[in-house]
Amino acid sequence: MKEKNINDLKKDLQLTPLDSGVWAELAVKLEEVGQIEDALGAWRKAGENGFNQEDALAEELRLLMDLGRYSEALKVADKAESSGYADEKLLIFRSRIAAGQENLVKSKKLLQKAVKIPHLKNEATFELGLLKERMGETQAASKFFSLALKSGYRPAESARQLAVIYRSRGKVDEANKVLAPYALEPGASPEIMSEYARICAEHKKYKDAAKFFKRAAENTEDQLSGRNYFDWALIEEIEGDDKASLKAFRSALRKGYRTPESIRRLARSYRKNNDPEKALKLLVPEISDDVDLEMRAEYARALAAKGDTLGASEQFKKVLASTGEKESIEYSFEAGTILKDAGDYLNAISFFEETLNKDPLRQGVREHLGRVYIETGNYRDAERIFRTLVESKERDSSAYLALAAVLRTNRKTQEAIGFLKEGISLFQKEHALYLELGKFLEEEKLYIAAAEVFEKLQKLLKEAGLSLLPAQKHLARIYAEESRWDKVEELLKKMVASDLKGEDYAYLSRIYSLMQKDYEADAAAERAVELGGGEIYTFMRAAESRLRKGDEESSLRFLEEAAKKGSSDIHHKNKILVQKEVLEGSLNLEAMPQSLSVHLTNRCNLRCVMCHHHKVKNWDLPERVADDIIEMLPYLESLSWLGGEVFLYKDFEKLFTEGQKHLGIHQELVTNGLLIDKSWAARLAESNLELEFSIDSIAPENYAKIRRGGDLLKVKKNIEMINKARHKLKEQSRLKTSMHFVVMKTNYKEIPKLADFASSMGMSVLKLYLISGDYEGYNILPEDREILAFIRDALVELREKAWKKNLSFHNMMNIMLPEGDPGLVDETEVGDLES
Repeated sequence: MKEKNINDLKKDLQLTPLDSGVWAELAVKLEEVGQIEDALGAWRKAGENGFNQEDALAEELRLLMDLGRYSEALKVADKAESSGYADEKLLIFRSRIAAGQENLVKSKKLLQKAVKIPHLKNEATFELGLLKERMGETQAASKFFSLALKSGYRPAESARQLAVIYRSRGKVDEANKVLAPYALEPGASPEIMSEYARICAEHKKYKDAAKFFKRAAENTEDQLSGRNYFDWALIEEIEGDDKASLKAFRSALRKGYRTPESIRRLARSYRKNNDPEKALKLLVPEISDDVDLEMRAEYARALAAKGDTLGASEQFKKVLASTGEKESIEYSFEAGTILKDAGDYLNAISFFEETLNKDPLRQGVREHLGRVYIETGNYRDAERIFRTLVESKERDSSAYLALAAVLRTNRKTQEAIGFLKEGISLFQKEHALYLELGKFLEEEKLYIAAAEVFEKLQKLLKEAGLSLLPAQKHLARIYAEESRWDKVEELLKKMVASDLKGEDYAYLSRIYSLMQKDYEADAAAERAVELGGGEIYTFMRAAESRLRKGDEESSLRFLEEAAKKGSSDIHHKNKILVQKEVLEGSLNLEAMPQSLSVHLTNRCNLRCVMCHHHKVKNWDLPERVADDIIEMLPYLESLSWLGGEVFLYKDFEKLFTEGQKHLGIHQELVTNGLLIDKSWAARLAESNLELEFSIDSIAPENYAKIRRGGDLLKVKKNIEMINKARHKLKEQSRLKTSMHFVVMKTNYKEIPKLADFASSMGMSVLKLYLISGDYEGYNILPEDREILAFIRDALVELREKAWKKNLSFHNMMNIMLPEGDPGLVDETEVGDLES
C-alpha cells in the first residue's frame, strides 16, 4: 500500500476530523519536513481526540523543548497534572524543562526522585548522565551512562555518550571497545558513525575514519550532515587526497555547515587544487577589517597563488600588524616563503629579514633568504647570509653547498673548496658535498685531488647500495683529460653496462669526444637526445652528426624532440629551420622571423610631453619593406604595429588586411585612438587583435596638457563607437582592448580611478608604465618619497578594484628607492634586480 503524504492525510481529516491516529501520523510527517509548529498542533489534536495521552503529551513537550519554549512546556506539564495525569510520569519532563531553564539543581533533584521509581529508573539514570556531563562532572556522567548501558536503556546512544567521555579523557581504547559493536551494526545512526569515525582518527586509522564520516554525512539531511562532510574532508586532508577533501569541503558548505573555518578550509582546498580564482571568489566577501587572522592569511595565500604578489604582500602585512610576536614570526616566515615561490623576491626579502629581526635563531629563514639573494643576483648579501648560516647551530650540508656556489660566483673558488672540505668533515656521509667538491677541483684542473674525491664518493655510493655513475662519469672525464686511457676504458665498460639515463649518455659523449672517438661521441649524443637528456652541447652534437651523414630528416627529428614539440605546421617547421641554420652556421638564411615589432612611421598627430618623435624628421616604412613583411606573415607567431601613430601610415590598411588573413598570429596595435572613424571601428571590431589605447590622463584638461593636440572626449567617443560595433557582432568579435597609462608627476593621483575608467570603456586589460627619459617636471625620482608612498597605496587599491571588475591589471613600473626604503617593482622583473 502506498504511503500517504501530508496532503493525503489532510484530505482524510476533512472526512474524519476526529481520527486521532491520522492526526498523529500527520504530526510525524510535518516534523520530517521541518514544519514544527504545525506538528505541535497536530499532536495536540491527536491527544484531544483520544490518541494515547502519554505519547501525545510526550511528543508535545519534546517539540516545545526542542523549540526552546520551556515556560510553555512547563504550563503544559502543569495543565496535564491538574487534569489527573500521573505526577510521576511528568518527573522526567519537568527535569528536562528545569535543565533547559538553566536550573540544574532542580533538574538533578527531580531526576534523583525519578530514579527511585522502578519503571523510570533506567531513563532517569540516562538523563542523570546527560545532566552530569553538562555540569562538567564527566566521571559521574560515565558512571550513569554505564548503568544505563547495562540496563539496556537506549544502548547505542548510551554507548555513544560513554565513548565521547572516554575519548575526551584520552581513553581511546575504552571508547572503541564500548562503541564498536553499535557502529558496525547495519543501520547505525549518523551520530554513532561520526563518533566512531573520531575514534578511528584518534587511532590513526584514517581510511576507516573517512569511511564512517562519509556514511554519517550521507545518512543525514540537516546541518549535522554538513559537519560530518567537514570532518570527512579533514581526514582526507591528512591522507593527502586533495581532490577528495575538496569534494567533501564543498559538500559541507552545500549542506549548510558554513563557519569561518569551513570557508577558509574550502578556499585552501581550492588553492591546493590549483584553482586560486575559486578560492578568492569564496574569500573576498569574508574579508573585512575585523576578519580573523587565519582567514586573511589564506586570502594572502590565494592572491599569491593567482600571481597578485603585491596584494598578497599587503594582506600579510595586515596579518602581522594584528598578531602577537610569536605568531608574527611564523606568518612573516610563511609570507616570505610564499612570495619567494611566486617570484616576488623583493617582498620575500623584506619578510625574511623581518623574521630574522624578531627571531635570529628561526630555523630555515637564513637559507631561504640566501637563496632569494641568489635569485636577485645579490651574491654579496647571499654570501653574508650563508656564512652566518654555516657558523650557526642550524647549519647542514645544504648550507655549505649554497655557500660554495655563491663563493664560486663571487670568484672565491679556493675559499669555496675550503668550506666544502669543512662540510665534509662535519657530514662525512653526505654524498652531495663530495660531488660538489670534486666538480670544483675538476673545474680548477686539480685533477689528482678531484680524482681522490670522486674515488671516495664512489666508495660511499657503493656502501649505500646506490648507483656509482655520479662518480664514475666524472672520474672518466678526469682520466681522459689526463690521457689515462686505460682507466677511462675500464670506467667506460662499467658505465655502459649500467642503466644509463639521457644525461649519462650526454656525459659519455663528452668523454668520447676527448678521446677523439667521434663515432662513439655522436652515437652517445644521439642516444642522449632520444632519451630526453640532451643539453645544448649534446643537442648540437646529435644534430650535427645526422647532418654530416646527410640525414636531414633525422636531424630535424632530434631538434623537434629536444624542443619537445610535436606539431608540423608552418610555424613549427620554421622554428626547426631556425635551429637547423644555427647549428649549420648558415650564412644564407632561409628561415623567417617568428616575431616582429613593426614601426610603421614616426609621424604623429600629437606632440606628447614624454615623446621625441615630433622633434625629428618624418619617416615612413619603405614600400619594399612593407612587401617583405607581407611575405613573412605566414611564419609569424606575434606581430606588433607601432608608431608614431599607425593610422598615419599610408599603406597600413593594406598591411592590416593581410595580417588579418593569418588568425594564428597574436597581433597588437598601439594607438592614441583619435584617427579611428566609423569604417575603421567596424573593421577593428571584427579583427583578431589587441587594440591598446595610449591614455595618460582620464581628466580632459590634464590629458590635453600631456598629449598636446589631443582630445580625451574624442578618444572616448571613438572607443564607444568601437564597442557598439563589437556589441553588434557579439561572440563573433575577437577584438580585445586595453589601456596604456604612463605614470608621471602630473597624473599619478589618477591611479585609484583608472580601473573604473578602463572598465567603463569596455577594456579588458590595464597597463601602467613609468615615464622614461629625462623630462623635467614630469619624472618621478627616488627622492619623491610622498609621491612614491601615494603610488604604493594607490596600486593596492587599484588591484582590488581591477579584480572586482574582472580587469587584468599589469604593473610594468620599475621604481627603485634610496637604500633602506621599499620600492615598487614589477613582479616579472624582480629577478633581474639587485636587492
